[in-house]
Amino acid sequence: MRRCPRWAFALMEILVVISIVAILISILLPALAMARELADRAVCTANVRGIIPSVVIYAQNNNGCFLYDAGANGESRHCRECG
Repeated sequence: MRRCPRWAFALMEILVVISIVAILISILLPALAMARELADRAVCTANVRGIIPSVVIYAQNNNGCFLYDAGANGESRHCRECG
């Protein structure tokens, strides 16, 4: 009787490799989620750093008043001191 060459994997070997890969993935997923959270924080920080100077420049160009509300008809209103 002729036997198969030994280069073929046994079912048990394949299951062990799959379980090791699953364990490694379960270890790495929380670290990847934390990295994604840190990236989102960096994006938010960059957005805020862009918004704040633009609001300050707007106020400097409009006698120190900030635009705080858009009326029902779409017209913008300034702070109470500006009218």
